[in-house]
Amino acid sequence: MGNEQLKQLSKASIQEAFLQLLEERAWERISIQDIIGKAGVSRMTYYRHFESKEDILIQLYDAFLQTIAEHTPSRLTASNKRLFLTRLFTVIREYKTYIRLLILNDPYLGMIHRTNRFYLKRTSSTAVSPLKLLGFIGMLSNICFYWVRHNCEEPIDALVEICLETVHFP
Repeated sequence: MGNEQLKQLSKASIQEAFLQLLEERAWERISIQDIIGKAGVSRMTYYRHFESKEDILIQLYDAFLQTIAEHTPSRLTASNKRLFLTRLFTVIREYKTYIRLLILNDPYLGMIHRTNRFYLKRTSSTAVSPLKLLGFIGMLSNICFYWVRHNCEEPIDALVEICLETVHFP
């Protein structure tokens, strides 16, 4: 196994250990020592990848946003809304454990602001009003958070239909 593969493995081990600890206890009760102990890595290895517990969340959330961005068309049209929503909810269902942990342990308002900035930056060159875009993101985020808090029980097709009926796309 190469050096880069070992680095990625140790980073993933730290992230997984942190998520497992978040399932067991509150954010405030998790120390760096707890994380490195569970991950089986040294403190130096931890700090090679992360500056803080918050940094783990930010990096995981950025990876999640990047995955969503890969499934987001550059422009929403009448013909691609259904496909976009289906892909979005599929990705969210894949990340549901992580998102649930965020909702429960992070003042997730910070993650909403991060999402807003992410999408505003991506669409800054379009003719879409930033306020319309923020309204769209807010409505869709609330639907997603509700869905995740309820263990993604609603089928994706039904959720897509609800969004098509209620969410105004910019």
